[in-house]
Amino acid sequence: MIAPLREFQALLLSVAPEAREISLGDPLLGRVQAAIQSLANRPDEIGPSDIAGLLRQAILRNHLALGEDSVLRVPKEPGWPTSQDWQEFACGAEMAGTQHFLVRPQPWTPAWLDKDAPSVVEAATRELVRRPSRLVRGDPLVFELAGIPNYVTPGQRAAVQAAFLLPRGSTAIISLPTGGGKTLSFQLPALAGLSQGGLTLVVVPTVALAKDQEDRFLALARLRNADNSQNWCPLAYHSGLDEEAKRRVRSAIRDGSVPIVFTSPEAIMGPLRGPLFDAARQGRLKLFAVDEAHVIAQWGQEFRPEFQSIAGLRDALLEACPTAEQFRTLLMTATLTPDCYETLQFLFGRGNCQLISELSLRPEPGFLLSLAAHEPERIARIMEGIRYLPRPLILYTTLRGPAEEWYDRLHGAGFRRLRMVRGGDLSDEEGEAILRDWRRGAIDIIVATSAFGLGMDQAEVRSVIHACLPETIDRYYQEVGRGGRDGNAAAALLVSTPKDEATAKGLAHQQIISVDRGFERWEAMWVRREPIGNGSSVVSLDARPVDIPDTGPRNVSWNLRTLVLMARTGLITIVPHLPPLMEPEQDEDIARFELRRKEILKKFSKEVAVRILDSRHSDKVHWDKVVAQTRATLRRGDERAQALVQELCNLKRPLNEIFRETYTLSDPPVHLPRMMGSCPITRRNGTVSFAAAEPELTLLAKTNLTLSAPFERALSPCLDEGGRCWVAYDGIPSDPRDFRRWHENFISLLRHAVAGGVVELSVPDGTLSPKEWSQLIMRSASNFILRASQSEEGSRAAWQVPRLTLLGAQPLTTGIVEQAMIVHRPYHIIVVPRSQSDPLAPHRRLLDVRRHLSIEDILARLQV
Repeated sequence: MIAPLREFQALLLSVAPEAREISLGDPLLGRVQAAIQSLANRPDEIGPSDIAGLLRQAILRNHLALGEDSVLRVPKEPGWPTSQDWQEFACGAEMAGTQHFLVRPQPWTPAWLDKDAPSVVEAATRELVRRPSRLVRGDPLVFELAGIPNYVTPGQRAAVQAAFLLPRGSTAIISLPTGGGKTLSFQLPALAGLSQGGLTLVVVPTVALAKDQEDRFLALARLRNADNSQNWCPLAYHSGLDEEAKRRVRSAIRDGSVPIVFTSPEAIMGPLRGPLFDAARQGRLKLFAVDEAHVIAQWGQEFRPEFQSIAGLRDALLEACPTAEQFRTLLMTATLTPDCYETLQFLFGRGNCQLISELSLRPEPGFLLSLAAHEPERIARIMEGIRYLPRPLILYTTLRGPAEEWYDRLHGAGFRRLRMVRGGDLSDEEGEAILRDWRRGAIDIIVATSAFGLGMDQAEVRSVIHACLPETIDRYYQEVGRGGRDGNAAAALLVSTPKDEATAKGLAHQQIISVDRGFERWEAMWVRREPIGNGSSVVSLDARPVDIPDTGPRNVSWNLRTLVLMARTGLITIVPHLPPLMEPEQDEDIARFELRRKEILKKFSKEVAVRILDSRHSDKVHWDKVVAQTRATLRRGDERAQALVQELCNLKRPLNEIFRETYTLSDPPVHLPRMMGSCPITRRNGTVSFAAAEPELTLLAKTNLTLSAPFERALSPCLDEGGRCWVAYDGIPSDPRDFRRWHENFISLLRHAVAGGVVELSVPDGTLSPKEWSQLIMRSASNFILRASQSEEGSRAAWQVPRLTLLGAQPLTTGIVEQAMIVHRPYHIIVVPRSQSDPLAPHRRLLDVRRHLSIEDILARLQV
């Protein structure tokens, strides 16, 4: 909701602004309120540039959105912008008495952008709605546990359903756009498992994302009134926790007192590995999720190869589980390139991997691109953009050094509602304060390297600026996607220089170990191997060629890269490797045992179990040949990615066409709907458009769900060749007592059906109460029921699961009956009035020519 300008005016001229009650329904009004309160109470936390930027945005937004006069009376007091300050923000400042200015902002029309670029800034300032609503009705468990009546998209529905219905032990790659609601797919299973001691593990790439996910889950748990949520240990396990907090998390994983844990690949490969195996052996590890899974491909080859090694740990955890209690794996990403898809399938698939995809191009960002001749020109242009673009705003750099320089530059220019975030900066108390202030609107500008914002749901970011050339289109698209998550327009400004191409190319060039060095490292590891049976051996990541003095983390990292490269090549496969079982020795005190246990686990964390796939793995000529081929394939991928990035410096086709090319998959075929968007090319050609076809939902319907033998036998006399089971009833009585008896019989049928393997129910609204839905969910082996919508029949991809449809509790037309008849499922139980006519031959009754049983017949057969 956009507040009228008089609310801003009253706020600015209030005698005691810190005491005013201002509605925060308008986030921008809330930002202005926070800024004015800072000026009154904590003047060192705000600068004149902060005030000028916010008020310029507020005046222009109300002028554009509400047609109000674009002028605001502001105080002329210490701490407020001076006349010169207002001029730097392209605002006229006329004297209004001795104590005030009348401020009137001018539109921004930079000569260094295309002539229609102001339309992008105006749309972002006005907060134009870009993303159409695609709500679909939620399933019963979603409403019961999360209080959410609708899914935000059909893709979110498919993701949540996959978390419950995937075959145990299998994997789903879930690729939904930013804001598509992937998070609910691991939140809901964690909430559902609260009373059973189940554990959901979520692997995330950054401390910031772990903390953000922790906060969001706790808010959802409190909304559900989780009885003991106040007593949980920290849900985010990271380096910023003290030792006691870390111990509590490990203990909670072991004893089942924590429903969900957010952590890093390094933690699950190290201190959390033992507790996770304990949970797996007990059958309590229910879901293994990797959020922002594309980093497995992007970072696993570079400075954090643990991202690719977690697949081996996941396999080991699966083997540790009881056969009937294997967990499901979800790999979630908003961007899925062909190379990333291939990597995820290779590492996690093993022939048992499904893709759930509903990708579309982001309609929110409008793209502004500029090539500066040199660094001083870039600085001038970006400073101009920061003054005129709407807040909140993220400024991205590639390297830490430029981020620090930009922070100092903006601070010196009078910006104080400003923070800097580089890799690792959010792991301590200061980092937590930054996240809190960012979420509550106390920060307007973040200067950051690429990890900031990854997966974090800050909805109203209005501008994203790049003072660099990202090394890949994928990184650029992800970072631009951190603007406009609320579905409203955002501005994306990129200013590059000719020197940026060399930096981007160097970063895009994957740090894959050389063929010669790789073979030497492999020899050093293999010669010291320890056989563990089943044709497998353990190699130590501490091993090294004799001429390499490094014995620290860098050596371990390069050895791990060597193994990952060999696995991709097909020389070896990384196999499960269980940690040793450790118990205190006789007369060994706890402190001594803990010290010994830590030393053993430290050694174990640097061991990898491998199985040889190619007997010529120790033949250097063969090794060189096959590894060189894999390296060449990866290099070609780098070159393709680099060519796309270079187009940003000299755009000749619509930018969205580059994005479509980046994210199109061939097998399975995934094509993003074409949308022209707003970029320099579409604006020049007059083809700006944000309309697009409905995105395709890719849903592979492999669930292994079927009917139980007793329920299948009970239905067998009414099963036709099309997999439909016809169940008759005499109509829904109008007499209350007769209706109650009929309803009890129908509910009894549903209970048997759900307990017998029926997963999908299609019943008219109002047929079942929330309590009855809840009781049915408790009877389901999947702990989940799909609620089908008759209005969507035939218009969407569907899980191939046993289904029951009730016809006749609403005005029943032949069209509704015919629609139900063509729904294909492995088993489809159709409950229909005996008097219903046949849509194919209206002169006869539907059941006259079909084998059927009554509800009472089936209930009786189930009692036998």
